[in-house]
Amino acid sequence: MYVGNPLQTKRKDMIVESMSLKEVYEQLMKDLPLLWEWAYWKVGYELRSKFAHSNVYPCYAFRTWRSPMTNITWRILFYCTEKKKAHAPVCRFYVKYDSANGKGAYYCEYMSKRYLLMKYISHFFARYRQRYIEPNHIDLSSFKYDIIDYYFLHNQDLFLCTYLLNEYFYGSDEQGTIFGIHEDELYYVVKTYINPETLSQKKKAKLDLLLRDGLKYFPTVTTENVANIAKNRNQWQVKWKLGEEKGK
Repeated sequence: MYVGNPLQTKRKDMIVESMSLKEVYEQLMKDLPLLWEWAYWKVGYELRSKFAHSNVYPCYAFRTWRSPMTNITWRILFYCTEKKKAHAPVCRFYVKYDSANGKGAYYCEYMSKRYLLMKYISHFFARYRQRYIEPNHIDLSSFKYDIIDYYFLHNQDLFLCTYLLNEYFYGSDEQGTIFGIHEDELYYVVKTYINPETLSQKKKAKLDLLLRDGLKYFPTVTTENVANIAKNRNQWQVKWKLGEEKGK
């Protein structure tokens, strides 16, 4: 059942960069039951018909929802890979925040029957732009130049590997490698984006040493092969080209 229209409020968001990860996590977890309820309503009321009548798959839609409980503004990505799944598209939830150096995002990743909090700092998106968007001459105009929306749409298969708490972690997705700090059992701070194709040999060698030192259980991991982990583990999936949302 749909609950109100929380977009009508003009109060400021309750998530600020100075909050601890624990404080942010607690606030976001309060919203998830109601957010899921709203997402189910949105699919049934609007998106199921759009997805079912799309001429290309997958199709997707972005929507925004403001929580009446915490006043947090959420960004929701709905994507549907085929017609028979129009009634049950995959949903991804994240919250954008402002910092002195630009926008970052808190993303909730469901893994091992619990939610993990991934904090993507603004530096990550700056490096993603510099190391992937610009070298590949990607036009973000259809996303209203929102690099955060573009990233989460095109990087949906995340693989994480950590060594110890308070140590480095790496992750791989479709477009490269992420590095950061595993600060707590449930909290990850994503610091930067690595595109091995654009790194100098000197930087590759430095990162390889970091990987071998921090990830001792994976002695063969290098910057060359870590970026392919997400792709390799999903070879069973049908490869598809992202389509546009019908009726935008």
